[in-house]
Amino acid sequence: MSKIDKLIIKAKELKEAKKGFLTFGMINRKGKKWTLQCSIWDGIPGSGTMIIKSEHDTLSEAEQEANRIAEEYPNQFNDVTIIIDDIPGGKA
Repeated sequence: MSKIDKLIIKAKELKEAKKGFLTFGMINRKGKKWTLQCSIWDGIPGSGTMIIKSEHDTLSEAEQEANRIAEEYPNQFNDVTIIIDDIPGGKA
């Protein structure tokens, strides 16, 4: 396979890949539920972020969803901070 063919295949793979990467996540307790909010950035300065929100019955489910999103939108440049606000009586 020629070098140009390999580049074309790579370009097609990149085009089909999800755009953006996970930059930040926050898990909060909301009553008896847990909410997850993740920020996805497309890498273009000034473009803003896409927010993915979900609600879960347990902290473990919220953590699993955060991991799934991290796999779907991998950040190759930086470690991603996921804050878990599990302090009783806190206001979220």
